[in-house]
Amino acid sequence: VPQLADKTPDQIWGDHLDDVGVGTGQGFGSGHGRLGGSHRTRAPRVRMGRTSISEAESQEISIGNLADIAQATGVESGALFSYRLAKTLDLRAHGSALVPFTRAEVEARRLTWFDGDEGQGRSAARVVNLTGQTLPTGPVTVYEATGFSGETGLRRLKPRERAFVTFGVDLDVEFEVLEATSKDEIRKVRFEDGRLREHFVRHHEREYEFENRSGAVRTVYVVLYIVKNATVAGVDATDFDEEKGQPLAVFKLAPSKKVKRQVQIDEALERSTTLSSLRSEKTREMSKIATLSAHEQKTLGKAADLLEGVEKIREERQSTEKEIARLKEDLERMRGHLQALGDKSGSPAGANPLVTRILELEDSLSKLSRKLETFDEAVESKLEEVEAELLKLNDAAVESATPPKL
Repeated sequence: VPQLADKTPDQIWGDHLDDVGVGTGQGFGSGHGRLGGSHRTRAPRVRMGRTSISEAESQEISIGNLADIAQATGVESGALFSYRLAKTLDLRAHGSALVPFTRAEVEARRLTWFDGDEGQGRSAARVVNLTGQTLPTGPVTVYEATGFSGETGLRRLKPRERAFVTFGVDLDVEFEVLEATSKDEIRKVRFEDGRLREHFVRHHEREYEFENRSGAVRTVYVVLYIVKNATVAGVDATDFDEEKGQPLAVFKLAPSKKVKRQVQIDEALERSTTLSSLRSEKTREMSKIATLSAHEQKTLGKAADLLEGVEKIREERQSTEKEIARLKEDLERMRGHLQALGDKSGSPAGANPLVTRILELEDSLSKLSRKLETFDEAVESKLEEVEAELLKLNDAAVESATPPKL
């Protein structure tokens, strides 16, 4: 691993104060910590815009495609390439040498990289393979006008393919998320594979603050943890990391300036809820959403009515379960008393009040257990009615896809 991939030469040299501790008694005790401790501060690590497990990119609504810029992917002209040295090479016995086998221009754009929430930037570059040959995976040394800048590694690149690489810490640019809010706007509702699927647009409002302490204009890339089906406003440009599937926001920073930027993001998402997890309250709230069609509102309203019936049965079932638990406790206690008395009760088995009470409790438990089965059957029947009603939501999709008759 290149030793300058994640720190600057100054940090490697350092004063190593973080790596040495004062020992007790005479002399000093040395530790074995990191080389060159960093004294920089960072903004709170709160990732913005990551989608949860139950959410995914919507396929029903389309508002944009941030991956369009990366569509010109590389194409390999062949699996093997032949290289010929311009001059012969002499090697001593049992010797070896590193031989440069090609020299070609590639495009490299200098930038500062922030992984969504970093307080300190990373020195990075956007590399495009302009050659006609595939570049193999390997280490890369980076030079700028001032000289050596760092080391990194480059993945395999096909012709015209591009990659983003980081090669050190950028001490001149800082970034902070000052505020971030979001709200959802449901556009469509469908029922598929036993799940209610909400297709919605999430509106993000974010306030970024950048500080460029260098004397030159800086290009800053910020990773946006959003889906490709999205639009971004308030940025100077957008880009896309095809390897990781991540949209990127691009900002141009004037030298020696601290600026705030307001960014607006809309992304098309989908979340789903299983039929058994649906609740009448949320379904009724959805039936009143103005952005849904009249057909969707009406269907969701009827489904909410049916779900109320399901919830009443579930409440009765819960009460029955509590009653069963109480009776089991009473039965266990009665059996304990009977065992403690043994034959000292002086009553025949049939006339023993404890035995009589135990038999009554067992009979009640048997009846309640059979009642639980009827509750389960009733819930299943009601959920089938809810499913039949929710399937009507898909009629709206069929109607919208059918051209009108002339």
